[in-house]
Order: sequence, then C-alpha cells, then structure tokens
Amino acid sequence: MKELLNDLLPAEIDETLSLMSEYREQLKGDFEFKVKKLNEHTKNILRHER
Repeated sequence: MKELLNDLLPAEIDETLSLMSEYREQLKGDFEFKVKKLNEHTKNILRHER
C-alpha cells in the first residue's frame, strides 16, 4: 500500500503537508476555527490561480 501511495502522490506532497502544518500552528482557536481558516485560505488561492 505504501509503495502504491508513493507512486501516486507527487514528491511535493511532503512540503505541502509541512506548510499546512506550519500555517495551522500559527492559528489560534479550536479545531473548527482552524478548519474554517484553512478553507478560506484555500479558496483565496483558487481565486488567484484562475
């Protein structure tokens, strides 16, 4: 299973997860608040990518 996932996931996934973790750690509040903020951040990224 691990080999399959390693083949499917891009090499940059580790960096993505690390950056998300750093951002999440900077946020103050409970889990629900952090999820909302991460969603807002992702929406902003998508708006700028189009």
